[in-house]
Amino acid sequence: MGETRVKVGVVNLTDAHLKAVEVECLVDTGATLTVIPRDILTQAKITPVGKIELHLADGRGISRDYGNAYLFLDGETIPARVVFGEKNDPALLGLTALETANLTVDPVARKLVKQRYYHHY
Repeated sequence: MGETRVKVGVVNLTDAHLKAVEVECLVDTGATLTVIPRDILTQAKITPVGKIELHLADGRGISRDYGNAYLFLDGETIPARVVFGEKNDPALLGLTALETANLTVDPVARKLVKQRYYHHY
């Protein structure tokens, strides 16, 4: 098994009619949020709305800007909080976006697959 990478379109929430800017992301189910390089978010006219503390797998903490965007992935359009990636930050598609789009990872086929919706009551 290896890495799963997908193309993600990014566009500003208020200008959803604009053409999305595409970026290839590593699907990371261990990452809560989606990280997109700052230059891609700037090109998509997404502006920071605050700062967020992220805890890395090695125990370090880092601070990054975050904003809000629409993400286009696997035929779905979802609103998402996105982290402004800095120079050496990888572009990551995080778990929150996957769950919002009702997608999971097939690690053998290295692709995203639809999940069933369940509701217990």
